[in-house]
Amino acid sequence: MAGQRLQKELRLLAKGPLPSITARPDVKNILVWHYVLEGDAASEYAGGVYHGKITFPSQYPFRPPAIVMVTPSGRFQSNTRLCLSMSDYHPESWNPSWSVASILTGLQSFFYENTATTGSVSCSARERRALAAASAAFNEKNPAFRKVFPDLIGGSGNDIVERHRQTALRKSEETMAARSGN
Repeated sequence: MAGQRLQKELRLLAKGPLPSITARPDVKNILVWHYVLEGDAASEYAGGVYHGKITFPSQYPFRPPAIVMVTPSGRFQSNTRLCLSMSDYHPESWNPSWSVASILTGLQSFFYENTATTGSVSCSARERRALAAASAAFNEKNPAFRKVFPDLIGGSGNDIVERHRQTALRKSEETMAARSGN
């Protein structure tokens, strides 16, 4: 059941990508998804490219996933399960109608807050800007990132973010053209 649901969510994300977020399942295991959050240009995360992983249980959507941020961000500890309402830390608050898209949107929102939780860290804006600047180089050293996101390799975080935006815009235009029959 989890595999079918995640395949459906993958198709939905392909048709309607999330702003500033990329998510793809592992080629060998649909229960393991990798995501990239792009740092907002108006924040201390500007130019950052933050890789993480969501591991879904075989009982998904009836059980919540584990969520981890891999890239150092100054917001979350690297490679540490995050305590969020939509993670396996809080199965009592999990809602089976939540999807990969809603999980990632919630994670993105929480990323820009300063609320403390298990897995969060406290850093200065200066430290976060430095980590944002180093994020692309960090990710390029990660074999899983290189395997899942080969199109996000090369250049600074700002270059990667711009390439991703152009790709998302092109996909959106293709989807609109297909819907209108052109």
